[in-house]
Amino acid sequence: MSLCTHCDEEVVRPSFNIEDIERLSPFCCDGCLTVFNVIHQKGFEAYYDIKKNSQLIKRRSPVGVRDLEFPKKSGHIFKQRFG
Repeated sequence: MSLCTHCDEEVVRPSFNIEDIERLSPFCCDGCLTVFNVIHQKGFEAYYDIKKNSQLIKRRSPVGVRDLEFPKKSGHIFKQRFG
């Protein structure tokens, strides 16, 4: 499995820039692809050099994934909270 070009998270379903014909730079989501493009369009490519050389930023997810349970509209918990 490859890592995202922007955030270094594992890529499950990759997104690619249209120009990346050889598909060498995968992204984990369209958000990372967009941020990568904005960084380059604004001339801030040095961000990736700083990130690579920094000991503080090492492959950590900015968002935690967890299972969420939502109360059913007909359930008593929903009625207590919103009824």
